[in-house]
Amino acid sequence: MNNSYEEQEMISSICGFINVEIHFDQQDALHSIFLCTINVLFAVSAIFLNCTVIFIIWKTRSLRTPSNIFVVGLAVSDLAVGLIVQPLFVATIMTGIRGEFSTYCSLRLTMQTVALIVLGASFFTLTIISVERLLALSLHLRYQAAMTCKRAVVCVGSIWLLTLVWALCRFWIKMQVFTAVNSLLVYTSLLINTLAYIQIFRLVKRHKTQIASQAVNCARTTCSTRLQLSKYVKTVSTIVTLLIVTIATYSGWVVVTIALRLSVGGKNEHHLYAAFTSVTTLVFVTSTFNPVLYCLRLGEIRAAKRMNSYCLSSQVMNSNVNT
Repeated sequence: MNNSYEEQEMISSICGFINVEIHFDQQDALHSIFLCTINVLFAVSAIFLNCTVIFIIWKTRSLRTPSNIFVVGLAVSDLAVGLIVQPLFVATIMTGIRGEFSTYCSLRLTMQTVALIVLGASFFTLTIISVERLLALSLHLRYQAAMTCKRAVVCVGSIWLLTLVWALCRFWIKMQVFTAVNSLLVYTSLLINTLAYIQIFRLVKRHKTQIASQAVNCARTTCSTRLQLSKYVKTVSTIVTLLIVTIATYSGWVVVTIALRLSVGGKNEHHLYAAFTSVTTLVFVTSTFNPVLYCLRLGEIRAAKRMNSYCLSSQVMNSNVNT
């Protein structure tokens, strides 16, 4: 596994800003194979579950709303994690174990770049959803007239385009500048999310108070409004749960990544790299968790899933009878 000086020079020119002096022993190999197995299993489940969410929303006309367009945007990014990022991650680890450092370096650069695009799109889509939910609650009918499915698609497409451009910028600007700006974007998004959801829960509390005061005079209208509000609160709480899980997993990844960069060439680098691959796997696993949460928490998607499953089974039974 020891590389020649010429090969190390070539790797350095290909990789540029990542450290590739990694030496695997038997214990590392077992840990890496275990992570590869976990990633393969969760990649398959992420592909299946996110394809299911996208298919259900596409197939069910009543679910084609601006809010669900953003859910589809999240599902597409999670699908890309299972379809592209996790296979690249597995290939990167396996080439590292085999000592193919030139291939390892190229794969790792590719994996990191694609992951930055996909995970960045997912994270900033969550931010857009928090703003969209706030506008939906505060503007009411004006929001419904302003936000169409077409505009929601443009928003999601713009997020992907911007994250693509930003991910490619890491090859042309200094890594310190890229990391600083990246951190600023993440913390700004977190601040926007926090302020948006604080305002959302204040408005929800105010609406509940208004509904309670009107309950005697207009029971039927109040019941309908209360039902709409409870559905809205459930949707918001689902997105908040997604955001909390995302922040928790990403925070661990950021801490380990910073520690790994600070310990380059140190005695703890070996163990920190093992921790890095573990928390990276944990970040990828959220791509399976997210669609499960959609189906469990969002009643409309859950009901549509049951209906589509029933229709599909009926079609299969009819085709069997006809044959």
